[in-house]
Amino acid sequence: MAGSISGAGTLTGAAAGGIIGSRFGGGAGVIATTLAGVIAGGATGTAVETSLQSSSGLQYTVKLDRGYVSTVVQHREPGDPILMPGARVKLETRGRDQRVLPADRLAGS
Repeated sequence: MAGSISGAGTLTGAAAGGIIGSRFGGGAGVIATTLAGVIAGGATGTAVETSLQSSSGLQYTVKLDRGYVSTVVQHREPGDPILMPGARVKLETRGRDQRVLPADRLAGS
């Protein structure tokens, strides 16, 4: 489900673009580069916020064999099954990233 767009990306991008743009040009040129920076930054901020809001994810709470409970939020890859409560799973760790997988499946296979 896509989240709502708050406009924060547009405002942040426009502010950053304006600051960067104001460092270029001289005299009346600084106004033009600032305005161009605001417009480009706002468009970039909107695109970034939209892409972040349109991804799909899953949250699993897993009880490990040792009794610990771990909650994992992961990006949903195409073809990933939605695991049902009680399903036997693997908790795969790669560096700081974790994924919950069916017990009979490895990541990337």
